[in-house]
Amino acid sequence: MILLAYRVSANQADSAIFEALCMSSFHLREGDWLRVSHQQTLLA
Repeated sequence: MILLAYRVSANQADSAIFEALCMSSFHLREGDWLRVSHQQTLLA
């Protein structure tokens, strides 16, 4: 199992910048990484 914690910043034309703190967990099963969970918290 692996846990990744990261910060993301994205934008599209004519919209506000989206910023969040994220965490995803993955499990290695039969040679493939499967995402078990994903959580994100918006930054104000």
